[in-house]
Amino acid sequence: MMDFETWKNMIIDVVNQISDLEYQRSSWFGKGESVSSPDELYNGLFDDSRIEEFLEAHAKHLTDDQRRTGLELVRKMNQYAPANVKYLDPATVIEDPRWDGVRQSAKSFVSALKAGGQTR
Repeated sequence: MMDFETWKNMIIDVVNQISDLEYQRSSWFGKGESVSSPDELYNGLFDDSRIEEFLEAHAKHLTDDQRRTGLELVRKMNQYAPANVKYLDPATVIEDPRWDGVRQSAKSFVSALKAGGQTR
């Protein structure tokens, strides 16, 4: 298993991308150096970073706020694109108010992770 700090930093990197509208505008539409898509963000968080496993395995290292905001992000992303969705169209996602809610949840989770604090 990956150590806590390395795993946390990997998650912070992808959650920053989920929270960043400008990054999405640039990387989803070929306007910047990075190339990404909504699907890539899902893969980065759920497959590469294994967020659900992280929240479970490191519950004792996380504050209540970190765990709560992490679970909220997972819930919102799962609601936005259930497992049966094959492809998320960037042009649709970027303007969707529900995706803005996902971005806001990602911002809250990153803030909580960066703030640190006492674990339970």
